[in-house]
Amino acid sequence: MLPKRRRTRAHDRAQRIATERRHNHNARIANREKRLSYFDRPNPHRRRRALAFWVVQDSQMRLELPQLAAEDHTCDVCDMVYQRISVDDAVTAIADLPAAVREAVLGIPPEARRWRPSPQVWSVAEYVCHLRDVYMSFTIRLHRARKEDCPAVEPMFNDLRARRFRYNDCDLAATLAELAAAASGFCEEVARMKDRDWDRVITRLPDEQRTARWLVRQAMHEGIHHLGDIRRIASLSG
Repeated sequence: MLPKRRRTRAHDRAQRIATERRHNHNARIANREKRLSYFDRPNPHRRRRALAFWVVQDSQMRLELPQLAAEDHTCDVCDMVYQRISVDDAVTAIADLPAAVREAVLGIPPEARRWRPSPQVWSVAEYVCHLRDVYMSFTIRLHRARKEDCPAVEPMFNDLRARRFRYNDCDLAATLAELAAAASGFCEEVARMKDRDWDRVITRLPDEQRTARWLVRQAMHEGIHHLGDIRRIASLSG
């Protein structure tokens, strides 16, 4: 039997070096897994470019969009004061609106229903299309206000819709029927709201925050105000 070899300082040093190398090797592998690829690395320049892009987009959008009416808006044209309008009053007015619009439209000669008093003023046909789209859009906005926390809603881009969707070429009889369906759908969505839901909010642009209650008041105002516009065109065409 061979005698057992004695451990020397050289043996201890070699074992220590081997252990350190093993640890270093394992650490390099772990760091390699954590290391981000070029495309995953945070890029401050990319971040700044993205921020600049959205600032420009926001500025351009503000130029195209009319400012939203305030929560406490008062309309000088139709004498409507938002803070005095209850949800029930708004729903009653909206439910009655399609019949009032139909009566006003039928009282206008067919050849005058697509006439624009000026390049900046819509025709009767365009106002009816706009009202239909208002109640469709506001139904979705109100639904999202109830279901989501502070959703950012799409702007309507009213003038763009009028151009792209050829409002003035619409089938007026069909559009009046669609307005009635849209207004009815909006009132049904209002009925699903609970008392606690009326202070829920939506945003359009970052600094435009409005309550669900405002959506109903604004929907009523849109209808009453544009019914007045239709009646004014009727008086000019008669």
